[in-house]
Amino acid sequence: YVDDIFAVFDTKAISLDNFVAKLNNRFPTIKFTYEMEHNEQLPFLDVLVIRNSENKLEFDVYRKETATLRYIPNDSHHPFQHKMASFNFLIHRFPNVTKACIKLSSLDSMLQMINKTKGCADDFASCLMEKYKIHFKKRYFPDSQIHIQKLRIIQALLIIYPFIKDQRQPLIDLLMESFCVEIHQPCVKQLMQWLLYSLLKHDNDALSLIAAKIESATKTQPSTVAAFMLVLLYLTRIKSESFWFSVVEVLLPWCMGPHFKLRIYAQMTIKALEMEARNRDYQNFLLKYGFLEKSINFIVEASGQACHDTLKTDALMFYDFNPERDYSVQTIFIDIPKLNSVTESEWENIEHYKFASLESVPILNEDKSFAVVVNDTKKSEEKKDPIPFQTVSEDNFNIQRKIIPWKTVFEEEQNNKKLGDFILIASLIDKPTNLGGLSRTCEVFGVKQLVLNNTKIITDKDFRGLSMTSENWVEFVEVKIGELKQFIYEIREKGYCIIGAEQTSESISLNEYKFKKRTALLLGNEKEGIPPEIIPILDACIEIPQFGLVRSLNVHVAGATFIWEYAKQHLVK
Repeated sequence: YVDDIFAVFDTKAISLDNFVAKLNNRFPTIKFTYEMEHNEQLPFLDVLVIRNSENKLEFDVYRKETATLRYIPNDSHHPFQHKMASFNFLIHRFPNVTKACIKLSSLDSMLQMINKTKGCADDFASCLMEKYKIHFKKRYFPDSQIHIQKLRIIQALLIIYPFIKDQRQPLIDLLMESFCVEIHQPCVKQLMQWLLYSLLKHDNDALSLIAAKIESATKTQPSTVAAFMLVLLYLTRIKSESFWFSVVEVLLPWCMGPHFKLRIYAQMTIKALEMEARNRDYQNFLLKYGFLEKSINFIVEASGQACHDTLKTDALMFYDFNPERDYSVQTIFIDIPKLNSVTESEWENIEHYKFASLESVPILNEDKSFAVVVNDTKKSEEKKDPIPFQTVSEDNFNIQRKIIPWKTVFEEEQNNKKLGDFILIASLIDKPTNLGGLSRTCEVFGVKQLVLNNTKIITDKDFRGLSMTSENWVEFVEVKIGELKQFIYEIREKGYCIIGAEQTSESISLNEYKFKKRTALLLGNEKEGIPPEIIPILDACIEIPQFGLVRSLNVHVAGATFIWEYAKQHLVK
């Protein structure tokens, strides 16, 4: 069976008419015809292929003049398979098709079906969640296919959530589980926080639900707890004053915790609540917790560039973003993706798309304040200026070190410095004890990521015997041994220099090696070292000078030695 075929044909080499004639002569029962591009355009099924000014192909939705843009409703008497074909077509198209106008056309059609058919929103939500689960817990990078698909799925769920009923709780469960076990790109994370808030804002048990997750999340990733703090902030702003007391009690322990990022997020949440309480004249709240604002401000003035480096675009989500005021297509599809430097094709010209059935959410924001801040932030980045952090201080956008809220006099502490650009790759290491020791070393020096072959090993008793609870604060990434080469190529594209701890004929002595700021260190297996097929793709092999008879060190000790040498070159003054 032969249907439409899209082909690029070189008419200079052979006549197209002669080629088609030969095909028809060879297969008399099949008659081939052809249609060539006209005005740099060629329709193919329901896609319009466009040759742009740079001689590259672009794609748009193609509709015949007779198209009615009507879809089979769920309550029709058509065969079930026909109705599901129409349904699945839209679900597949929205996350996967590249061009923004096609994506929005699919979303528009989904909304038409939702408005006309009872229960359709739950069906769409269920299918979108299944699409999301395909990439659940998979590592992904900015603007990758997984990133764009996850982004579009959450955007669609944010648009249709007011219509979701039966799938509301499964969606809440999925979001909370995702925060606990996944590491997200900022844009996806911020939209997920917004969606979770929207689903929980009328739930009287929202605080206890989040508090329980935060408590259990201490055994996973610091980013998990930080993600829930913004959700708590949004919820608190719409609740009565009594709710505020309970939220601060949940946040206070994290203001004095051992992990720098969590201290920042907890303190910034309380700071935002203090400012809002003054605007609302919550005297009882300020009487009990007003002293915290002075404590946090003191630390803000004493800290370095920690806020900008740690919060990044989340700073705007604390003070400039309002999930109720800013609920619009503009914020969901333009402002937040633009803020987080998502590829321009995802958000360009979306405000010009004419929705036929969008009534539940406005296209543009009446209040332009968030969009203005986003645009100012992007202009500052283009000029390589620091991102302004006006809500804390006119002159300082930095955040604190450890605070003891009930004291007004602070003792000086050493700056909480981090090896934010150092990645330790330990996928080749087998023994839990060695990995536990490396986890502890990584936490002490604030290594950006510890890469493991299987992250489940952090629950192993022997691992925890040496990790000393460091697994609660270290960011783990799972990369199977078979994926190591691809992982190395990917981080190299991000500017990392990849070195291996290995003795080879061309190894450089550790005491002579100058570490680049963005370095990834690959440690070898305890017995076999680094596989021969991986050594050639490394930028350098480094060995530790040795003077005894035994020719190797324990891999944990070797890793710690490398990390300390890096720290001496980049941190110790």
